[in-house]
Amino acid sequence: MPGILCHLMFAEKVHRKLIGSVDLNRVNFLSGSLLPDLAIDKKSSHFQVSTSIECLEIPNIHSTQNMLFDVNDSLKFGAFCHLYLDYYFIKNFLIPNFIWNIDNMTIINPNNNYQWTIVDFFSNNGLYGAYTEINHLILRDGYVSSELISLIPNELPKIGIPCFDTRKQKSWKQELNEYLSNEIPYTGTLLDYDTLIDFTINVANNFVERDFGLFLGKQ
Repeated sequence: MPGILCHLMFAEKVHRKLIGSVDLNRVNFLSGSLLPDLAIDKKSSHFQVSTSIECLEIPNIHSTQNMLFDVNDSLKFGAFCHLYLDYYFIKNFLIPNFIWNIDNMTIINPNNNYQWTIVDFFSNNGLYGAYTEINHLILRDGYVSSELISLIPNELPKIGIPCFDTRKQKSWKQELNEYLSNEIPYTGTLLDYDTLIDFTINVANNFVERDFGLFLGKQ
């Protein structure tokens, strides 16, 4: 659900915090963190189930854990971390930070009273445009570096699970370059940059310090 650079930022934070505890292949782990959004069948690759908001679905964290939480397979573990961030982004960021008026098919940002139709919110004029707004800020502030991006292959490795290996024709670097070439000025109308960055860092910290050991104990 977050954009490419948010997922890379999250994965890199997790990787750095786990150095010395888990022997991860950094490139495969980062590659895995991009895989779910490249799938043609995103409902399957995201293990989607319903939420309290009719128009929102969220990864089933238990199915995700059973299929992908494997610290001995850096690709799978990276994909798990992608879906872990999606889960908390939807549950603890999107749902509580907006007013979801499903009866009127509108979504409102209570901080500025700006509102979108549901269709516009989940479009390039809404959430996905907001990701484009903040991409250059993430790069500017060094949360993701050009060196990190260059480490990851254009064509990502196969993971051995059909829903992840049946992918869109466009590579992740093509998508990212298209987003970066579209230099939309930052407005913060939908996503506040500092709030999103703090949230992403906190989710990474919580994963390593709180949840990682719990998931590991259930293997």
